[in-house]
Amino acid sequence: LQLCKLSSTRDLNMSAAAALLVCLLAILTSHAESQCTHGDLRLVGGSGSYEGNVQICINGVWGWVCDNSWDSNDAQVVCRQLGFSTTNVVYRYYSYYGYGNGTIWLDHMYCDGSESKLIECSHAYGIGVTYCGYGEMAGVFCPFGGGCTADDIRLANFYTSSYGRSEGRVEVCHNNEWG
Repeated sequence: LQLCKLSSTRDLNMSAAAALLVCLLAILTSHAESQCTHGDLRLVGGSGSYEGNVQICINGVWGWVCDNSWDSNDAQVVCRQLGFSTTNVVYRYYSYYGYGNGTIWLDHMYCDGSESKLIECSHAYGIGVTYCGYGEMAGVFCPFGGGCTADDIRLANFYTSSYGRSEGRVEVCHNNEWG
């Protein structure tokens, strides 16, 4: 409990087992938040790993991609980078999967659709220079494919609460399926 800065389970009105689970989730979330590589992508706010608003890791920090100029070419690159099919992708705009907060890294993306990573696409402004608000996050729906590696851990339906905590459902990859 000390790692999670919880003084006692009584303060939280929960059992020791529940407090341990809260602590474990906080540690996993903290670890996942700090362990991203420049150019990594994730989808946030969707029903699964195949859909959501797009976040990109820049210098170890997750941030948003703005929907200005967002189109199917950009969505194809996102789905390809995440290991999904690029057939019948759907691009979303106006924070379709929910409003974000925090850093907005990219604005006015101009992918031609053949790139293997979103960071390879041209964009109108420098990284971190945007003319975008939290109601303008780019999103995608990748309809097929994707997978995972044994024992991978992810936070599904991720969001940041009004208290600044990262929350979601912890999932583990077993037999190439999330659960």
